[in-house]
Amino acid sequence: MAPLELSDFQLENKALVEEKSLPASFSECKDYHEQTAWVMNVLRQSTVHTTRSVLQENRDLIRPLKLKMIQEGENKVQTVFNLQRAERERATALYLFTKGTNKEPCVQCTKRISKGPFECCVADGPTIAKGACFNCSYSGLSKKCSIRRNLEKQREAESDEARPVMPELTDDYLAGASTRELLEWKEGLEAELAIRAAKSREIYRET
Repeated sequence: MAPLELSDFQLENKALVEEKSLPASFSECKDYHEQTAWVMNVLRQSTVHTTRSVLQENRDLIRPLKLKMIQEGENKVQTVFNLQRAERERATALYLFTKGTNKEPCVQCTKRISKGPFECCVADGPTIAKGACFNCSYSGLSKKCSIRRNLEKQREAESDEARPVMPELTDDYLAGASTRELLEWKEGLEAELAIRAAKSREIYRET
């Protein structure tokens, strides 16, 4: 699939600047408009599946690329930013095009040592970036993101509530149980095994 043109995308109801007018490096960009266009020029040529999907499905950027300001000695400077890894490309594309559903920033983003890199903490529910904010996703700290952790705790609580309450499995119970009761036990065990297998697969994918 051919890459999209930079002019296909809009920020604040204006088409992004043409590629030929962009500086050679990100560090040479004069303002966030140029930084956003420079990054979009990289993302539109990406081979990362998630990044390409996000750009193919969207044309209007939700927000510009504004980087977090961090303390460096006596001065405040922009945090370091690059797109050298696939997870950084994905997180940046999601940050630019996703509205977000979180009302409060995650704990990681509020720490003084946080380097963002994005100015805002944005997350968009359990199905996007496994529920983590895009700062944590970019930084490889997805599993530590408090927004993701809270969603996982909520899912676990809902899963616990959905489990059937089973009687104690004793010899006396087995001797007196009806076929229907034993089938309920079987279904309960199968449901529990399925939940544990799903958790094991999730852990395996993250390691």
